[in-house]
Amino acid sequence: MSFIKFSAAVSAQVASMGKDLFVVDVERDAVWEQYLAAFPEGTDPFFRQRTEHDCSCCRHFVRDIGHVVAIKDGQIVTIWDVDVPPPYDVVVQVLADFVRTKVIKNIFTPISATIGTAKNREMIDGKAHTWDHFHAKVPSTIVNRDSGPARSAAEAAAGVFQRGLDEIAQNAMVDVLDLIDANALYRGETVRQRVSDFLQFRREYVKLNSDEARNLFVWENFRSPAALLKNSAMGTLLMDLSEGKGIEVAVRKYEAMVAPQNYRRTTALITPKMVEAAVGKLNDMGLEGAVKRRHARLSDVSVNDVLFVGQSVQGQMKDGLAGLLMGETKPRTIDPKKALDIIIDDFIANILPKAKTIDLVLTTANLPNFMSLTAPEDASTGKLFAWDNDFAWAYDGDVADSLKERVKRAGGDVEAVMRVSLGWYNGDDLDINIVEPDGNVISFQNKCGKLDVDMNAGGPSNSKDPVENVRWKQVPRDGVYKVRVDNFSKRGNTNVGYELEMDFNGETRQFSFGSTVGRMMQALDITVKNGKLVKIIPVKGLTVGAVGNAAGVEKWGVKTGQLVPVDSLMHSPNYWDGNATGQKHTFFILRDCLNDQPVRGMFNEHLRPELHEHRKVFEVLGAKTKVAPATEQLSGVGFTAAREDVATVVVDGGKAYNVQF
Repeated sequence: MSFIKFSAAVSAQVASMGKDLFVVDVERDAVWEQYLAAFPEGTDPFFRQRTEHDCSCCRHFVRDIGHVVAIKDGQIVTIWDVDVPPPYDVVVQVLADFVRTKVIKNIFTPISATIGTAKNREMIDGKAHTWDHFHAKVPSTIVNRDSGPARSAAEAAAGVFQRGLDEIAQNAMVDVLDLIDANALYRGETVRQRVSDFLQFRREYVKLNSDEARNLFVWENFRSPAALLKNSAMGTLLMDLSEGKGIEVAVRKYEAMVAPQNYRRTTALITPKMVEAAVGKLNDMGLEGAVKRRHARLSDVSVNDVLFVGQSVQGQMKDGLAGLLMGETKPRTIDPKKALDIIIDDFIANILPKAKTIDLVLTTANLPNFMSLTAPEDASTGKLFAWDNDFAWAYDGDVADSLKERVKRAGGDVEAVMRVSLGWYNGDDLDINIVEPDGNVISFQNKCGKLDVDMNAGGPSNSKDPVENVRWKQVPRDGVYKVRVDNFSKRGNTNVGYELEMDFNGETRQFSFGSTVGRMMQALDITVKNGKLVKIIPVKGLTVGAVGNAAGVEKWGVKTGQLVPVDSLMHSPNYWDGNATGQKHTFFILRDCLNDQPVRGMFNEHLRPELHEHRKVFEVLGAKTKVAPATEQLSGVGFTAAREDVATVVVDGGKAYNVQF
């Protein structure tokens, strides 16, 4: 076989290898040396001073392209993988084996589409002699006269891809895909395919059993859109989860990078694995039926667990009413402005035992206080809650206690030493603004890592239930913190005002402002000394209670501006029968007050400690297992010291009291 056929076979092989060409990590002269040494003895005779095959043209060709490879079906393909007879069969086998032992280093970026010289001529003894050499053509699309940047970019991309394959855990990707499918990740659908593709790459990658195989896999797939996932915001989320960060913390960090300031996650962060673990825990504790809830009825409640019950309903009570002397009289006209101030403990101890009837002076300030008591469908199920009964409660808007729940639903962090949360009920863009003792101002322009929810900055599609949240994860420095509220963009005249909630080490206080909000209005002065809360001073106009300025508003069958009969008065179930768990609420169950909306039957704050590790699942479970409206229920208004509430009541149709909590 002549050399010209050998050269033609190599040229055809190069043409068949396609446009995705790579170079292996080897000195180019080493390939040339292997080429010369591969000829069997006697098959490469000397010509002049060198062997016949040792010419400068062929040397340049072998040095320039002899180390070039392609990848086909996960295997290295060299330019020497050709079928040729002796002696060239030995040569190509040596060269192919040699090149295949090396790992891929980078892409192949020639400066010309033509490699080598097909022929040249030389005059020997007066006659023209033609010499044949190696030559080949490569796709013009890979030609690059300034190939340095292209090779650097390819090397960087392959490095990012391999580090991602080595460092991103499969479980992290599975969890993220679950969140995307549950619509619990901001614009997750736009990156789902990339995450899914990367997960498939990862599963194939971990099956490889050598560095050489992994190197080959990386270069075969580094151009995939998923390859650079690690260097994206989604990659940061995946890395945080892979490194063991909590899913809530990791997603909040991700959303801070990619979501607008007024973004609100629509669902909680749970995955099928979390659900499976939570359900398993319920089954182990015999509580699988306890999550099915209904409205509580007066017949469910023991007389021993109430502070007062009206005569018209006393026959419905559980455990009888022996010893309770109660009647009803017709209320007279009352002027609530003449009501006597009394704290709740004194009212219970000194007024309630003698009371025959109680009527609540229902005002618009009480509208956010509406609540319903719930019970299990099956009273024989185990105890879900941290107290020794099956009863729970929910305030209107599906909150357990306070503005805190709205902040949590908006993605805010409420686990802090000190927290100040702002809530309002229209499309205005209110901003919380806090001056720290050192003069630093926390605002939407200077969040300082403390302002984590900033809503209604976006225009017409704003929330009508917005919140903002500032929290200090560490003990705040001593001094005065000046809290201001700024109506940055006024957009309407309905439901004006705002609520502020201040929490320090679990001690919560609420305040409200019921008028139109102006620019940069001072609200609170909070004094911290020796790491403790020592004083809260609200400005004039900021009061206890909740926002509301309309008269004669009907809600759940009762109206503001009227005296509403109280059928029963009780503490919250966490303070029944000797229990004293968490915050105490006092419920005024109102006659003909019927909640016409589905209501949550459980909240994470109520759960037994053993179930806290599954709180995210229960947050969703509570939302999916709401109690349906019922004709028989215990609903009314609830009050708590956390909001520094006041309830105005009339006892026995005569005296009026401002009961302070």
